[in-house]
Amino acid sequence: GEVVRRLTAASAALERRRTVGPFAGEAAVAWQDAQRGRLAVAALNLAAAMAIGETSAVEWANENFTTLCTEAESETGYGSVLPSDVTVQKIDAFRELIGDMEPLAPDVDYALDPLLRRETVPPPGNGVAPSETLDQKKARLKKLLLGKNE
Repeated sequence: GEVVRRLTAASAALERRRTVGPFAGEAAVAWQDAQRGRLAVAALNLAAAMAIGETSAVEWANENFTTLCTEAESETGYGSVLPSDVTVQKIDAFRELIGDMEPLAPDVDYALDPLLRRETVPPPGNGVAPSETLDQKKARLKKLLLGKNE
């Protein structure tokens, strides 16, 4: 009842806006959809908390839902979002400061997933074949942990 009414009102308030902070056009629509998703999750959390009947959970979920509804209904409720060009400038500034690093995978073979790489690179020279089976990987890990590295 009340949750549905509040969710509908917040969604309608989002729909009435043509621009949202730094967003306009399709970017504003994408932001509105993201906000609707956050509202839906908060409404589900509230419904689940109400079904469980745990007072503190209901209070937390209700506060979270109410906050998101208020943000959606206010003209300034778009959070601390920066325009994309400003975000890119900040990322570039960090890259200049700390360098551009490609992360290493926290896996036994120490190779980043090929889909996460910026460019195709050969696997590191640690003797790990990309087609290594799970059993082979487990056996190699066991050897490493037992200190029987060859």
